Amino acid sequence: MLLKDEAGDQSNFGVIPIVGIGGMGKTTLARFIYRDDVIVKRFEPRVWVCVSDESDVEKLTKAILNAVSPDEIRDGDDFNQVQLKLSKNLGGKRFLLVLDGVWNIKSYEQWSQLRAPLKSGERGSKVIVTTRDTNVASLMRADNYHHFLSPLSNDDCWLYRSTLIIRRNATRVQRKLNKLPMGIANLINLRHLDMSSTMMLEEMPYQVDNLINLQTLSKFFLSKGNGSQIKELKNLLNLRGELAISGLDDVVDPRDVAYINLKERPNVEDLVMVGWEIPRTQKWCTCNLIHCKKCASLPPLGRLSLLKHLEIEGMNEIKIIGDEFYGEIAKPFGSFEYLKFKDMPEWKDWVIRKLGSQELFSCLRKLLIIKCPKLSNLPGRLSCLVNLDVKERQELSISIPQFPFLTCLKVNRCNEGMLKGRVVDVPSLTRLYIEKILEPSCIWEGLAQPLTALEDLGLYQCDELACLRGLENLGGLRRLWILSCEGVRTCQMDCTPAFTSLTDLGILNCPKLVTFPDTGLPPMLRSLRVKNCPSLIGFPKGKLPTTLKKLWIENCEKLESLPEGIMHYASSDNNNTCSVEWLSIWEFSSLKSILRGHVPSTLGSLSFWKCKQLESIPGENVAKSHIFT
Repeated sequence: MLLKDEAGDQSNFGVIPIVGIGGMGKTTLARFIYRDDVIVKRFEPRVWVCVSDESDVEKLTKAILNAVSPDEIRDGDDFNQVQLKLSKNLGGKRFLLVLDGVWNIKSYEQWSQLRAPLKSGERGSKVIVTTRDTNVASLMRADNYHHFLSPLSNDDCWLYRSTLIIRRNATRVQRKLNKLPMGIANLINLRHLDMSSTMMLEEMPYQVDNLINLQTLSKFFLSKGNGSQIKELKNLLNLRGELAISGLDDVVDPRDVAYINLKERPNVEDLVMVGWEIPRTQKWCTCNLIHCKKCASLPPLGRLSLLKHLEIEGMNEIKIIGDEFYGEIAKPFGSFEYLKFKDMPEWKDWVIRKLGSQELFSCLRKLLIIKCPKLSNLPGRLSCLVNLDVKERQELSISIPQFPFLTCLKVNRCNEGMLKGRVVDVPSLTRLYIEKILEPSCIWEGLAQPLTALEDLGLYQCDELACLRGLENLGGLRRLWILSCEGVRTCQMDCTPAFTSLTDLGILNCPKLVTFPDTGLPPMLRSLRVKNCPSLIGFPKGKLPTTLKKLWIENCEKLESLPEGIMHYASSDNNNTCSVEWLSIWEFSSLKSILRGHVPSTLGSLSFWKCKQLESIPGENVAKSHIFT
């Protein structure tokens, strides 16, 4: 099925549902397909998206686009823009998309919207769907072919072509496999041991070092006392792909780490070390150190000359990151591009090694500092840094002008005194997202120079923000999103250069927003979305911007009418130039009727949803539209 170019009724792609009850191994089977060498060579791109209980098609489409091309995602993108971007990125490509754990896609309309951008792929593209619900499988595939997984045997595992899969919560499997039978040839010749879905398994089978033909080993658990030891990896020379080693806190003799000599595993590309020290190697491009809660220092990761991606998380005992982090080499981290620190509650100081005229982290493009509440400093100069994300940092003191090419900055719960006149004083900045800062106006009030390049501004849970004054220096702003800012009462936009270029405006979850200014909306506005603003009573009177193409209004219970500039009239003195193409009215509980006149001839889509008191819709031109009630 996967290797045939049959596409069924889905245009250029076919759907293969894998159906079975929970714990049957649907995800494991899909993962083996996804990683198969033949599949890897045949499909590009390959995309894996965990769906679970998500039923919002817009969020799910964004998740797929983010997996296909993360750089394409913009916080201000509407659903249509996301669909167009996804269609463009898949256009002419034979893709494989795995939708894992689909439960709530239960209407044809949802599936129709989700699959629309997938039709641009090359013929022979495939979508694998894992689900417990046969109705979901039937909906997403028009023909009668489903792959049903039957219950496992009482041994809770199967051997097939020298592959062993251990399913979730496999306590009985753990007991049965704690000693490998030295006379059954299938086990000795085992190639793949996948325990990635297990939750309770904490020990390796006894004598696992005898499985010298192993190629895939998803996890390796270390134990105290006479349990599994790290030196048992010594004989497993055929390992490849990803290897996660858990329990490194239990290593007693550090010489055991050197003894296994992981440099002899040239095919181990991604290593997840959960705890303690790692050896020198020249092959690793990715390394994650996660929940090493007893470690007081970091290993010499600077030795890894090809390391590009590093995530360090949950290291509760780290207080200082110093020379031990860089290793004994002249220029550490020469290939470094991505660095993330998260959940390090005691980390206070980051000692930056001086390299003379050379720069440390000279290739670093993205830096994330999340939930490190005591950290007080960052590297003084990061000349290639493009994206900086700082969350829940109250003590951090930095000088951003030494990040000359920074284009995207996200700040969350940071020290306002540090932000004022410092953080956004970067002429290269194009995207700025501010979250949970009481007075965000303190940022731009102290600007040394205008942010002329800034195009995207997002404000989230900035509760003391009452209006939009103070943005005079943001003359190039194109997209503005205000989300869950409880203090916002008015969108004062007139007479400020910041809004003459604004094309997209979104105001969501602002319960105190009452009105827009009577002077009108920004003159170049193309898209306006207003959602969950229960106090809003009206829009500006008069004409709408001639550029406005899309208008969403959702769950604004006090609004009784649409903006009057929407409607056209037959009178000779009517010069309404509104050219809206997409109009969506959702949960408009007070709307009883639409103003006299007729909708614009440019309107291509008109939808009303849960407008319980709406009595009539203008007839003229509506026949062209798509109406959903």
